[in-house]
Parts: sequence; C-alpha cells; structure tokens
Amino acid sequence: THRKHPQFPGAIPIGNDDITTCINQIGQTSPANVLLGKPSECNCKHGYSQAFSLDPMPSVTDRLNSGLMKLTCPLLVNGIDVLEDDGFMREVNSKLAESDDADGTWMECFDGAHEAHAAARAKLIFGTESSSHSNESSNDNDADRDDERRNVLRSKLGDRGASSFLDAGVAGANPSARTVDVKCLHAWFADYLFRGASAVAREEGCDGDDDDGDEAKGNRRHPIGAAIAEALKGRGIDITGTSTCHEVCSGCSRVSSPCGGENDDDNRMVSVVHVPYPTNKQRKKRPAARKSII
Repeated sequence: THRKHPQFPGAIPIGNDDITTCINQIGQTSPANVLLGKPSECNCKHGYSQAFSLDPMPSVTDRLNSGLMKLTCPLLVNGIDVLEDDGFMREVNSKLAESDDADGTWMECFDGAHEAHAAARAKLIFGTESSSHSNESSNDNDADRDDERRNVLRSKLGDRGASSFLDAGVAGANPSARTVDVKCLHAWFADYLFRGASAVAREEGCDGDDDDGDEAKGNRRHPIGAAIAEALKGRGIDITGTSTCHEVCSGCSRVSSPCGGENDDDNRMVSVVHVPYPTNKQRKKRPAARKSII
C-alpha cells in the first residue's frame, strides 16, 4: 500500500510489522490505518516502536487527526496514565508558568514543539509548510489539490475551525491559548521519542566514562520529555522495557492465554503490562489494574 513519506522530524517510514505491533499494543485496528512513521531511534530493548506519527488527513477515513503523535508502548502508556492521574501534569504546567525560568528552556521547548507540529501538519496535507494558509502552489495540479483539501477542512470544521486545525500544536493544542497547558503527557512523551530520544538511547549504552554531552544537550532541548522520563524512572519504570513487556507488542501476551513453552516459567501469566484502557474514565474505574505497573 502506498503511504505518504513521513515528514515529522525524527521519523522514518513504517513497515507492515509496525502496523501489526501497533494493533497488538493498543488493542485497536482503526488507529493503525493512519500511521505514517516511527522514531528513527528505537528506545525499546526488544526492538518495538513505542510511538508513531499519524496522518492528519487520511484518505482511508473521514476522521481528521489534530494530534500527530500516538504513544503506543503499553508500559509507557500505563505509566504515564498513573502520572496524569496523580497530578504530574499540573507539575509540568506549573514549571512552564514559573516566572523564574531563567534560561527559558521549558517555554522554548513548549513553543518549539507546537511550531514543529504545525509545520509537519502543513507538509503532510499540502506538501509545504507555507501553503496551509495561502493558495500559492508549484503548479496547477498542486493548487487544485490544495484547494480541494482546504475545502474539505472548511466543510468539516468551518473557516475558523479549519484555521485552528492547521495551526494546532502538540495533541491538537491551541498554541495561542492564554493558559499554558501541555494537555496530554502521552503526546509530549511521544514527541520526545521522535525529537529527543537519541539522548535516551545513548544513555542506556553509556558506561560512565563516555562523554554525556549529547545526552545533556538532548534533555535541554526537550526538558518536558526529559521530566516525564525522570518521573517514570522515579516510579521504577524502565522506559526501555521489562523482561516480559514485549509479549504484548508481539501479540504473544499471556494475559489471556499461554504462548508456548516447555515449563511453568515459560507459561507464566503476564499481569504487569497490559493493553492500556482507552479512556481516562475507564482507567479510573480500575485503580488496581492501573497501579499494577509500578
């Protein structure tokens, strides 16, 4: 199947195996139909993608995707579910709102991420960053295509809604909103995996004598993602994976059934990592399950 070349920063094309992995990770098929790319640096010790970039205006569905990121790793999703439920998002927003952010790195990260998402959305829909609000195109065919897509957006969202959709930042947030709000830690950590994960990957291979300048630079570039990573680690969650978490991603999870093996150890039930519950409301009805990951 022909797919658009992923144009989100730090993305590489996906394969059929990645689509299968996504379905196994989230327990749904529809989101897997609009995947475009995966992080160029794999942070999972088992080699599975932990996040994907999405087509904002897919031809396979009438649904528009204002968010361009989907965090899919069950271990990370469940871990961040707990962080959000326990108020960590308020801590991040408070840090962003601090007037004594001397070097401005947090707000620079916040504004830069929103700009990166808006620019990527324009490229994916129109082919260029500048064509989202203009009728200028390289040829008549491009102009007709762009006009058609603008008309589709306006018919679905109205003029104002279409403009807001094109300008939206991380998780579809309005960058010009008065209140500074990260809105979704999952989306921000997915952005971190795409645009700042190389530092995390190098960290795992660092023996203490290596120069950690690149890692420090990566964390300074994306302090929001780095803070989420540290919060997960503080709860004992290895963001590169556990010894058994890959069983969910591979479709070999023994939460529901055994998956081969010649002894009891090989047929143990996996209860620590599970396919995430899809909504906050459902999640909060299962406190025992959501706390089981830590």
